[in-house]
Amino acid sequence: MLKVTRCADPVLPDGAIVTRRSEDDGSAGISSVKALISDRDGLKRRSEALGISSWNEDEVRMGQNRLNAWPARLPLVLEPPAVSLWDCLAVRARRYPDRSSLIFFDRQISYVELLSAAERLAARLLAVGVGSGDRVLVVMQNCPQLIVAHYAIARANAVVVPVNPMNRAQELRHYITDAKAYVAITTGDLADEVASASNRIDGDRLRHLIVTQFGDVLEGIDESAIPSQWRAWLNERHPLPSLLQGDVHDWQDVMRSMDELPSLLAGRDDLALLPYTSGTTGSPKGCMLTHANLVHNAVATSLWLDMTSETVALAVLPLFHITGLVCVLHACIYAGSTVVIMPRWDRELASQLVSRHSVTHWTCIPTMIIDPMGSPSSNSTISPA
Repeated sequence: MLKVTRCADPVLPDGAIVTRRSEDDGSAGISSVKALISDRDGLKRRSEALGISSWNEDEVRMGQNRLNAWPARLPLVLEPPAVSLWDCLAVRARRYPDRSSLIFFDRQISYVELLSAAERLAARLLAVGVGSGDRVLVVMQNCPQLIVAHYAIARANAVVVPVNPMNRAQELRHYITDAKAYVAITTGDLADEVASASNRIDGDRLRHLIVTQFGDVLEGIDESAIPSQWRAWLNERHPLPSLLQGDVHDWQDVMRSMDELPSLLAGRDDLALLPYTSGTTGSPKGCMLTHANLVHNAVATSLWLDMTSETVALAVLPLFHITGLVCVLHACIYAGSTVVIMPRWDRELASQLVSRHSVTHWTCIPTMIIDPMGSPSSNSTISPA
């Protein structure tokens, strides 16, 4: 039975944290939700700690009801491991080296392969001057290279700036200048846009652009596994763009390189991710999230969704967004699970992947649950649990 998780905001007890979308900050809300506890002494202590002088009877009753409804299988207080995101991957690669970490159509990438690719990219980042705390833009649709990039940046002690791949040059310029990034990683279909954004900046531009093609991970797979309407898009190898006052690096060259690996310095309290708000009321603003923020949310999500090393999760929510990134990707890697990646939404492909790879978990929005069920070819593969 496939467990379908609708994106929602569960009420959590004192200390537990989950990732959720927040009305006020668009795509990058991380909230700590505190639930009232049942005994009045405990309530009084927590109220004083929060600077609240009193609670009325309705609020006390609400706290009691929430505690009574809390799943017995889950801890009331969560203490996550004091590690960085990189440690989560490194531990799983040691425990499950040959297990599939990622599946992209019919291409399977083991945990040790993911680790090795991330280390090679981290080494190249060091070679081009990326150091602790530096910002690196990642502009891609969902694909294995996006995941490699995220962990490579963590291994290089730097900070990921995830960017919506639908943004155009004018919007991309803001992320480059505001984040003070001089390195970006993107796919061939978006490379011209990223280079154009940098080339039009008066001042500090990108100095390095690393470009991958979808074909870098799709070589040798059965083409019938890719929907016919996507084959031209995914199989095309785009020419590398020109970057003013900078260098463009081909992904395959990076993967063949033997550059020196940087020392691992980033810890739980260091900045790991700088996702930007949607900018509905002004320019998008970066939200500063540490390794501790992300690991805490990954652990909480994996517990809440009963994830294990046997979990196979469908990743179709965009991985530049906090929900897909943390509640799907990082939670799965923490648990040692397998992530089945979809670059875009397609209801027929989603149903096929669920069946072909025995998908057990799927975090999505309600319309994605409804869509496959309305397909003429639906065989009831997907059933909310």
